Amino acid sequence: MKEVIITKYGPPEVLQVRELQTPTPKSGQVLVRNHFTGINFSEIMARMRLYPGAPKPPTTLGAEACGIVESVGKDVARIKPGDKVMLFCRFNSYATHIITNEKMVMSLPADFSLEEGAAFPLVYVTAYMMIFDLGNFRKGETILIHGAGGGVGTAAIQLAQSVGGNIIGTASKWKHTKLNEMGVSNCIDYNTENVLEKVMDYTNNRGVDLIIDPVG
Repeated sequence: MKEVIITKYGPPEVLQVRELQTPTPKSGQVLVRNHFTGINFSEIMARMRLYPGAPKPPTTLGAEACGIVESVGKDVARIKPGDKVMLFCRFNSYATHIITNEKMVMSLPADFSLEEGAAFPLVYVTAYMMIFDLGNFRKGETILIHGAGGGVGTAAIQLAQSVGGNIIGTASKWKHTKLNEMGVSNCIDYNTENVLEKVMDYTNNRGVDLIIDPVG
């Protein structure tokens, strides 16, 4: 198998390909032949030594991917070889083959391409947990989404829309047209506009029910 590693902290040029033996899944594990890997801002930060908790170089990175199951370990019952899946993993999706726990593997929906599957797990599960598990967001409520033009932000927009929520999004001005196309009519340019004043204007001085900040 092959994997992409960061040889040291720095620009994209520190990324290199290395070859190693393809692993064999242990009990409860699944081996996936990777087709597409999701690339997230967290990995860019890790490469630049800006992401707490990331492994030190030389190391591979990546938290999500999509591919076809090649083999499974003992006691794996839900997933079988040949299944198309999307998955979570811990710092090892920049590779042709990925070992991960069966619990971190999800069947690819029939109407998803492999490309779409690779971009789904991290941002959508993160957004879902923020909005519903932690925020208890409900129909008719108003949500303020910071970084609305990013991966978690756009996922949050779709999830909030799915339950009939009202959305205010902050993003750079050049992203507003696309956000408008997604159905976000109330956009704020945090670079040039006063966010608090705009929020109170959009809500008739009521404020919002939930604020999520995937930017940190």
